This record gives sequence, structure tokens and C-alpha cells, in this order.
Amino acid sequence: MRLDRTQLAAVAAVALAVLFAGGAVTVASADRDEAPATPVSSSADAGFARDMAVHHQQAVEMSFIVRDRTKDEEVRRLAYDIANTQANQRGMMLGWLDLWGCRRTSPGSSRWPGWAWAVRVTRATWTGP
Repeated sequence: MRLDRTQLAAVAAVALAVLFAGGAVTVASADRDEAPATPVSSSADAGFARDMAVHHQQAVEMSFIVRDRTKDEEVRRLAYDIANTQANQRGMMLGWLDLWGCRRTSPGSSRWPGWAWAVRVTRATWTGP
């Protein structure tokens, strides 16, 4: 039996997936002398969680703007779905910060660093389909 390209690619993908899974299990079950460190407020992990929580909140607000201004029912449903998904993910990130005992905001940060322009432009110019 000779395999065509598609079958060969599928076999290779399955083999790689099995190898990857085996490696992940090995790493996860390895003996460690100490537990992984919990991130601190100044760590990259905490900074990433804070920045992404802000980014997701901006997505929620922009999605509600779109939902409220569009006349297209499909766009309205999509905007609502995006708002709910982003809000749930934001809650997870804020939960990580709480579990780690880290601040939810960076000292001296404004409410909308980085992406403030996107919210302002969307509010000012978007009229919807």
C-alpha cells in the first residue's frame, strides 16, 4: 500500500502530535526541587495579565458601541458574542492577579493606555452598516 501526499501528511501530523504530547507529559511530571515561583506585581506575567485585561475591556466597550449602532442583526450578535467572550477572559486574567496577590493596575497607569485612540476613533466615527 502506498500513501498519497494527504495520507502521508496526516500520518506525520499524528506522529508529531503524539511526540509533543509525550514531551508535555514528561515535562509536567518531572520531579522538581521547588514549586514554580508565583509572579510578583513587577513581573512580566503580571504586567501581561494587566495589559491584556485592559485590552479586553476596551474590546468589550468597542463591541457594545458596535452592537448599539448597527442595524445588521448578524453584526449585533457577533458584537455581543465578542463582548461576552472578552469579558470572561478579562475576568480570568484579573483572577490570576488576585491569586498571585498582585495589583490589578500598574502604579501611575491611566485607565486606557496604548489603545485609547481605538476607543475614541470608534466612538467618533463608526456608524455601522
